[in-house]
Amino acid sequence: MKTQYQYFSKKGYIALLSLVLILIIPMKIKASIQQDVTEYNQYSGIVVDSQTGDPLVFATLTLDNTNISTVSNTEGEFLLKTPVDLKNAMLTISILGYKKKTISLSHLKEKNNIIKLESSVISLSEVIFNL
Repeated sequence: MKTQYQYFSKKGYIALLSLVLILIIPMKIKASIQQDVTEYNQYSGIVVDSQTGDPLVFATLTLDNTNISTVSNTEGEFLLKTPVDLKNAMLTISILGYKKKTISLSHLKEKNNIIKLESSVISLSEVIFNL
């Protein structure tokens, strides 16, 4: 039963729905294909013991006040990727048994960086075992 107030026929609804979909789908596709355009600097090198030159395995390198960090591998080598706008940020290197070291990213080269950490000696008081 049709009333005199019916504005669209079934074909009119389909045409309107098609028009809406044609307008919305390209916007969704464009949003999904946008890529990250941030530029990055990449730093690599090795973390070593300052006295022996031995590589330090699993040293943590963290960019201060960010969530950007990396860990040296089993040869002491690291690779750190940072946004270009953080080129003057401070990098903290730490590992158990060594003093923390903080350096500016501006002092690093892109490749072949050698970061030397000093061992940290902790003296303990006397330990007594009761058997």
